[in-house]
Parts: sequence; C-alpha cells; structure tokens
Amino acid sequence: MDPVQHDSSIWDLPPRDSIIDPVFCDLIRVLDFVVMEPKDESQFRILGKIPDWLSHMNEKRLYPGSSIILEELSPFVEGFIPTAESLWAEKKNGTLKSGPWTETDSSGNERDLELCAVSLNGRKILLLQLLGEAYQEKRNILQSCREQGLDYEILFKTQQALNKAHDMLKKQAEQLKELALVDELTGLNNRRGFMTLAEQQIKIADRNKSDLTLVYFDLDNFKTINDTLGHAEGDRVLVLAANLLRDTFRQSDILGRMGGDEFVALITDHRDPDENSLRERLEENLKRFNSQSELNYELATSIGITVRRPESPCSLSELLEQSDMAMFEDKTRKKLKRR
Repeated sequence: MDPVQHDSSIWDLPPRDSIIDPVFCDLIRVLDFVVMEPKDESQFRILGKIPDWLSHMNEKRLYPGSSIILEELSPFVEGFIPTAESLWAEKKNGTLKSGPWTETDSSGNERDLELCAVSLNGRKILLLQLLGEAYQEKRNILQSCREQGLDYEILFKTQQALNKAHDMLKKQAEQLKELALVDELTGLNNRRGFMTLAEQQIKIADRNKSDLTLVYFDLDNFKTINDTLGHAEGDRVLVLAANLLRDTFRQSDILGRMGGDEFVALITDHRDPDENSLRERLEENLKRFNSQSELNYELATSIGITVRRPESPCSLSELLEQSDMAMFEDKTRKKLKRR
C-alpha cells in the first residue's frame, strides 16, 4: 500500500530539548505504539517501555533503550525506511504512514501492523502500531464483501449510519435517566426527585406557617461492606436500608436516596413526634431489623435531624447542610465512644 502523507499541522509543537520524554512514550505505548528513533544506519533505539506484543516479534530480549535491527524485526519495516528518509530529509514537521500489513510472530499469531514516520522539530521518529480489533473486523467485512460480490462502501456507510443511530439512542437513554425522579436500585426518590418534591413542600410550609423536620442518615461502615463482601452485597444493604425507611416513616413523608449510602426523610406532618422521638423510632426499628436479619453483620446508621420552623425559615440547601452536619457529629460521637 502506498504511503499516505498527513497534515503536518498537528505536529507544529514548540521546540524542546527532549520532546520525547518517558511519560509521552508510555502514553504512546498504551495506544499500542512502539516509539523508535535512529541510532545509526541499520539500528533504531526504542524509547519508553516495551509492549508485550513486541516481545513476540523479536527473539532478542528487549528493554527500554534497547537497539533493534529493523531487518530482524521485519523486512517490511526495513523496506519502509528509504520512504521515511524522504520525509525526514525535508526537515518539516509531518507524518507518513506505511499502510497496514500482516506479520506472523514467534508464537504463530498473525499481527496487523502499521508504521508511521514522524518528523518532529528536527527529530526522526518511527512509530510501530499494533492495529486493534476494529481493523481486523473491517478487514473481515471487506473480505466477505469481495466473496459475495457486495459493495463495501455502501455496506460501510450503512454500518456507520447504524452506529450513529445506536450512539444517539444511547445518549437519549442517558438523558432520560438523568431526568428520572426515582432511584433505580431502591425505588425511593433520587436526589432530583427529592429536591423537586421537598421544594414544593417548603412552599406549602411557608404558606401554612408550619414546621418541617428533615432526617438525614447514612450507613456506618458501608465502604467496608462494599470492599470486603462486594458491590452486590452493598446494593442489597442499600435496598434493606430503603425498606427500613419505609417502615419507619409515613407514606406522606418524602423519602429519598441522595447518593451512595446517604438517605433523607422530610417529615411533612408538623404533628409528628419531636426530634428525640423520631431518633428513637428509627433506632428501635433498626434494632428490630438486626435481631430478625439473616445477615452476618449488623446494620448501623448515623443520624442527623433538623427542624425548620416558620420563625426561622431557611432554604432546602441550608436545611440539608444543617442535617448533614448533625449526622456527621453523631458519627463522630459514636467513634469517640468506641475508643
């Protein structure tokens, strides 16, 4: 395949003493590139770390900084060098690709490769890339088209249109998920849903000059459960915590999962018990749950409760912040008590 000249503007970087530093080379390696520069007429020096697949292409053990004879790596690579030299001789920033070819490594595996000569601020650089699955899939489709007499360009454009439609549907699904008001895992209001309903309730409370009580709590040691027992068990605990909230509060109260292991309950009936009674009710239900649970551990929570009164109104954000702070103080007290 004929070499392809590419736009040189992407390489118009300011001169530096050492533009190819180790971090840059490691970044290139992640993209399945080998970075090399000439050492003499027949050898190139490898910059950065060695990708695993290159070790199977050469019998010699390679290290960063190793010299490699291109003829031993591949006759195709050696044959590309005169073409690369024509680019380097121009002494202008730019790139020149060899086009893909297939090479069999020492394990008998076929590797799809491509070379790219780079002229960068006077430096001669050679990139060797292992082409990925996308190229292999494209090659297989092209071969199938040839065998069946199909027009590859039409098929390729159709596939592009299908991919674009798929991406659009995926994006729309993500947008709908963001607009949803219910937490998928627990069935409670998600943060957006809770904030929407709670804001409405604050307006009603201001109009009726009534109290609102916010209960904010999270699960103690949830990260430990997640890390030691797995995310599936963590999800199970979150569902159990949501059910505990449903059993503790009225249907008219607004319940929500704010994210992670943090939950809230906005008490809408000002005739509800006081702060201490609410705390006792929640702790009693938690104690009853632990006594009947088949879990190998007990659930524990930290609780923060704040009452919003008509004579000292505050915004929903301020109310959440106050309750969150009270919950943190509760968590701190319990940690100090255990010492």
